[in-house]
Amino acid sequence: MKYLVTLKPRSKFFFGGDRTFTAQERQNYYAHSTHFPQQTALLGMLRYAILNERGFLEEEEEKEKLVGATGFDLEAVSHGIIKTISPVFLLEKQAVWLSAGLDRQGDIVLKLSESKTLRLDGYDAKKGLSQYFISSDNSSESLKKLDDFFKDNPQVGNAKDRKGQTQPDAFFKHNYKSFKRQEKINYESLFAFGFELETTEEIEFSKIKTVFLGAESSFTIELTPSNGIFETIESTNQLLKAKEASNHKIVLLSDCFIPDLGVLKSYSSFILTDKPVPFKFNINKQSDYYTSINRSNQYHLLSRGTVIYPKDITEVTELIEASIAFRTIGYNHYQIQAR
Repeated sequence: MKYLVTLKPRSKFFFGGDRTFTAQERQNYYAHSTHFPQQTALLGMLRYAILNERGFLEEEEEKEKLVGATGFDLEAVSHGIIKTISPVFLLEKQAVWLSAGLDRQGDIVLKLSESKTLRLDGYDAKKGLSQYFISSDNSSESLKKLDDFFKDNPQVGNAKDRKGQTQPDAFFKHNYKSFKRQEKINYESLFAFGFELETTEEIEFSKIKTVFLGAESSFTIELTPSNGIFETIESTNQLLKAKEASNHKIVLLSDCFIPDLGVLKSYSSFILTDKPVPFKFNINKQSDYYTSINRSNQYHLLSRGTVIYPKDITEVTELIEASIAFRTIGYNHYQIQAR
């Protein structure tokens, strides 16, 4: 069964990645939300929502069959009835907005020349590169920047003890995010988060209407039939790989884990990317999930929007797809496009 999962924020939201609201975090003074939730957070939210919908089965064996024994693991590709999760994307009514690639910069033209050097026309080094998004069905030819979707919501405060006394080094500033809204109509959010979910059996969220994702962030969840967005992209990718398309590029539609970047570089003529995305995940034993949370080592992922100009398109795509555990929950997804 394939579904489109829509997450509509009920208010501002905060996705911390590796940075969360702890006493230690407040001592760092400033914490800012990422624009997108981690795919591991989406997996955890789904597992909890499915268990909640089914009434929190008492038998551990039944829970394991339903949502798997653990959350994300480098070796695990089975999560009960959850078969795959797509990368999270942006929704505007019926339009799906995906990364256009870092070589799409509005008035700036970035192209790889015959000598394998990057030509930048109209580039301002002081401004750097921006993340642009494009409608997946080309219903809109215009590009949108992150600032067209999101709004910053800074909040300043200080931590106090039980007696109301301000604690040392307790002042902090948190920068929440929210979607832009229709202020002149009904002040509803113009956008929402979405992702595709494939399950091995039919599910519904008739009891569950609200889910929690990130720090102090709640969302209305909706489950509808999927139009096969990433299925269509994958089908096109396979056709282009079969033709051994030589004049094509690869755009990452999600953050991507590559165990050895040196190998990727050897397969590529050029890689245009942003700063790496830090990534950790919880390591928990099922028996002590609520009492002990351990963290994995830190990994660094290539950011969504990264553009790879491959020497051999098959070698590069096989390397991206090799990390099955990541790909199963929505990382390591890409789109092959003409240069």
